[in-house]
Amino acid sequence: MRNQNLDAFEKRMKRIAKNEGGQRNMLAGEGDVKSTRFTAEDLRRATKPKKSAGPKTTFKDLPKAVIGFGIGLLAMLVARLAGFHVIASYVFGDALTSLLMLRGAEIALAIVVMFILGMILKINSGLGKMAMTAGMALMLIGEPEVARYAPSIWQEMFSPQYAAGVLAPQAGIENNLRSIADVVLARL
Repeated sequence: MRNQNLDAFEKRMKRIAKNEGGQRNMLAGEGDVKSTRFTAEDLRRATKPKKSAGPKTTFKDLPKAVIGFGIGLLAMLVARLAGFHVIASYVFGDALTSLLMLRGAEIALAIVVMFILGMILKINSGLGKMAMTAGMALMLIGEPEVARYAPSIWQEMFSPQYAAGVLAPQAGIENNLRSIADVVLARL
């Protein structure tokens, strides 16, 4: 009878060990048994050497930055298209107010598009986010330079009048930056 009990006990212990998958709990320190239990995997993780706090941006982030720059350009272009074809019909008021509202809506839409595309393509490094912002800013300020390379595409996407306004001699990144600087310096 005693041997039967020992055999049943031994079978039960093997079944428990099999169900636990080899996870052995160890006890550390003093106190409540539940709070001091840990596994061998916990011990390995705790003793594993930590990675050095080196630079977070590496060359492997460079392709994501290039993609991010393209996302910024594309987001602002999509926002300009939506602004010209859709948003402009809903903006009313005097010329300056409607222009500011239209440009503000375009920038907000570009940020939303950039955020969505960045999440889809997993652009989450600092360099990638900076590149997206730079691409958006370049398209925002330098649209005339981009349009000069493909004026017929700009006429097809927008209208001949819009393309003529963008391609006018007074339009350009240099004049846009001068205008921005004049406004900023006038406020100081």
